[in-house]
Amino acid sequence: MSLLLSHASRASRAHGLPSWRALTWGALLLPVAIVVGVALTFLHGQRPAAGAPATAIDPRLILYPRTVRVAALLPGGRRLEGSLYPALPGPNTLSVQMRGAGMSGGRVEVTATMRGMAMAPLRATLVAHRHGYSGALRLPMFGQYRARVVVVTPSGRYSGALTLALSLPRS
Repeated sequence: MSLLLSHASRASRAHGLPSWRALTWGALLLPVAIVVGVALTFLHGQRPAAGAPATAIDPRLILYPRTVRVAALLPGGRRLEGSLYPALPGPNTLSVQMRGAGMSGGRVEVTATMRGMAMAPLRATLVAHRHGYSGALRLPMFGQYRARVVVVTPSGRYSGALTLALSLPRS
């Protein structure tokens, strides 16, 4: 076997080809060199540069919670007024008050849809509190929602519509 290897080695050197030993060492050292190179690149990339300032975030990209006013006219001159907070995609609190006679107790059923979007209607029930009704409504994205409201009280049932707007802040 060693005779065959030495003959192959002499023949490869005669033709300008590397020896078997060189090929074997190269085949063993190449993966080691790759692993070391990748490890050094990874470790070097993880260290922050000395004295480098922290990356500044453009303040126009930060979304702050805000209160959006909502209002709807109901039959008989009754009015539904309130607010939506934080007016950002996700869970929001919708709080409303009724203006008009016989408007205490009961609940407000809200069904919101977004025109042009293939999404299921969003539903919430607002329950009576001290000075009105309040409940959680999950709005999944920025945009304008059309909300159908049905107020159910001991004195009757009233329905109307209001607009819920989750708009991007102006820069």
